[in-house]
Amino acid sequence: MLTQLPQSFSSLLSTLKSQQQPSAAPNPLNAFPLGSQRGNFQISSSQQAQSNQGGGQQNQALQTVFIGDLPKDVSMVELYEYIKSVAGECDLVLKRPQMKYFYYAFARFQDILDARKLLDEVKFPELHGKTCRALPYDKDLLRSVQAEGNIFVKGFGDKWTHKDLHEAFKEFGEVVSARVSIEEGHKSRGFGYIQYRKPESAQQAVEKVSDPCAR
Repeated sequence: MLTQLPQSFSSLLSTLKSQQQPSAAPNPLNAFPLGSQRGNFQISSSQQAQSNQGGGQQNQALQTVFIGDLPKDVSMVELYEYIKSVAGECDLVLKRPQMKYFYYAFARFQDILDARKLLDEVKFPELHGKTCRALPYDKDLLRSVQAEGNIFVKGFGDKWTHKDLHEAFKEFGEVVSARVSIEEGHKSRGFGYIQYRKPESAQQAVEKVSDPCAR
């Protein structure tokens, strides 16, 4: 059993927790396996149904990026210009669900290298001061990721973003998706979800974060 968290992980958690409001009582950070639940992946079934027809082809999937948790005051033109500046030109579809807090979009690139820029170099776009998520729209990836790679994390502050959660847990293995549950205005609810590509990464994260002796 580990008796101490890795230094980088402990330092990062200390820094991120210090960003909480002074009046907020600190909660212990905990991580739990989600087992067979698959609720964390990038696109819900309803969102998949609204995506471009024919997007299941492999070459299209590799070049299509899902962008979630977009502020509602972001326009189509503004989003396109942002993506063009950080990755390259794309065909953009912006979805505006009426009963949701946030918008989402699909960006399909002609060049797969441009898509990789958005996914690997940007990963968490910042629009109007709000942190969004850029993820591969890849049905094959969705099917290949094992459900045992999902974990639930709670006990962090209301200042945490998707990027903060990803940075805190990426050292345990390749992260497919990191999502903080957020309210309208992008304020964290204090819990979120991590999906690792490999179940052993999820197990390691749960053991090191939740073990009282490891804090």
